[in-house]
Amino acid sequence: MEKFSNYRDAGTGIQPFLTPVPPAGSEILGKVTLPLRYALALVRTALVLVLLLAYLLVVRIALLVLLPIPPLHDFLVHLFTKILGRSVLFIVGFFWIPVEQTTKKRKTNMTAHAPWNPKAGDIIVSNWVSWIELIWLAIRFNPIFVLPIPASVEKITALDSASPPATSPITYTPGRRTGTGSANIQQKARSPSTRVPIAGFEQVSLLSIIASIGRVPPFSSGVSDRAPKSIEDIRRTARRPIVVFPECTTSNGRGLLRFANVFNLTVPVKGYEVYLMCVR
Repeated sequence: MEKFSNYRDAGTGIQPFLTPVPPAGSEILGKVTLPLRYALALVRTALVLVLLLAYLLVVRIALLVLLPIPPLHDFLVHLFTKILGRSVLFIVGFFWIPVEQTTKKRKTNMTAHAPWNPKAGDIIVSNWVSWIELIWLAIRFNPIFVLPIPASVEKITALDSASPPATSPITYTPGRRTGTGSANIQQKARSPSTRVPIAGFEQVSLLSIIASIGRVPPFSSGVSDRAPKSIEDIRRTARRPIVVFPECTTSNGRGLLRFANVFNLTVPVKGYEVYLMCVR
């Protein structure tokens, strides 16, 4: 097994040649402590709901009076988001989330890297696994979250329960990638689903993007009154960093979904920085 360790990706921790193994534990201990864990879950849920109510009352309602003063409004929103968000993560068991910078280049001095500190107008590109990284990003940078809007928002119908909508920016190819042995199952077609280009993005709040977990574009059921904006249009007037999830949906964290064509930018970018982030 040691000879396959070099294939592990340093950024994602994904090992393509080793089967994930569940953590070892005592089943007896788990059954004995089950009532206690249920009670603890109820207490944690109640505390998180209280903090959610405080967030709605303070950040989403009370601080609206400071909108005419953008710097003060952004500062207080970030402050209360950091306090309440950190409390939520602490309650659910994330006492500290370590952050590390990695590189695939060998013999590189890691301390010589520039600080990972996105500023206003910079873009953070990340994979999307759960609500944990959303709260962490809100605590750390108080960014602008954006969700993609497909070019077509017609009524979506799925071909079957295993395939995504035909008008989704996410592709899916049915069947396994092998043709030998018992897996050699004859199918009529194995073509990927149709990809729809991204028309633009819309800015959403922290709670809105948390509610979009597990869904695929289009995220809103109705037609939005706001026209989709490009990343450059949003970035030009942004007072905070912008977070983009090119997978367009959440994954299980075992690998990266194929990126949708969300970037129509010239390379190299000028006037701002692009930061790559990976959650594992």
